[in-house]
Amino acid sequence: MTNKAAVHTGQGYGWQLLGEFTRGAPASGEQLVAEVARALEALNMQAPQLEQIRTALLKTVRRASRAGKTTALQAMGIRVWFLSSCVYDCGWGFFVVEKQSYEPRGSPAAEEPVYRIELFLYQERES
Repeated sequence: MTNKAAVHTGQGYGWQLLGEFTRGAPASGEQLVAEVARALEALNMQAPQLEQIRTALLKTVRRASRAGKTTALQAMGIRVWFLSSCVYDCGWGFFVVEKQSYEPRGSPAAEEPVYRIELFLYQERES
C-alpha cells in the first residue's frame, strides 16, 4: 500500500486532496481502509465520527468486492478530499463516491479499469 500524499490541515480554497491511498495485490480493502482511518486521526475528529467514516468506507469496499468490481482490477484506491469553511466549533460531514475509470497502461490502446473510492470531508459551523 502506498500513501501518495501526506495528510495536512492547512487552510485553502476549494477541495484539497489530503491523501491518496492505493493497494497492491496482496493488501486487502480492509487494510486500505485502516490506513485511511489512521491518517484521518490527524484531523482531530471525535471517535464516533471517525468510526462512521471507517464503517462507510468498509461497506463500500465490501460491496464493490461482492459485485466483482475489484477482483479483476490491478489496483483499488481511496482518495480523501477536504473542504474547510470554518475554524472553531465546526462539525464534520462526509460523503463517499464510487467511480470506475479507464486509464492507459503502456500504449493508448491498452486501457485498464481502475476502481476508486472518493471520500469527501467537509467542515461547517454547527447550528
